[in-house]
Amino acid sequence: MVVALALSLGMVGAAEITHGPILGRLSSTGIGVWARTARSGEFHVRYGTTPGRLDQSSTVARTSLGRDNTGWVHITGLEPHTT
Repeated sequence: MVVALALSLGMVGAAEITHGPILGRLSSTGIGVWARTARSGEFHVRYGTTPGRLDQSSTVARTSLGRDNTGWVHITGLEPHTT
């Protein structure tokens, strides 16, 4: 079985995303997505397992000046050994 992962960053507040997304913190069933915002705010990641269909959403990441306006979201429950 082949699964596609497409990502789209969404802004929850009015904070513009200036850097990212950068993918990391990989595991067999999950991935982390990092981003930086122009000012303190929030973002989430829309994703899906079918190309062109972003029908799932991550939890909200909160950014703050104390963390250089960066944040991570963690997407879990992915199928291992798929692309």
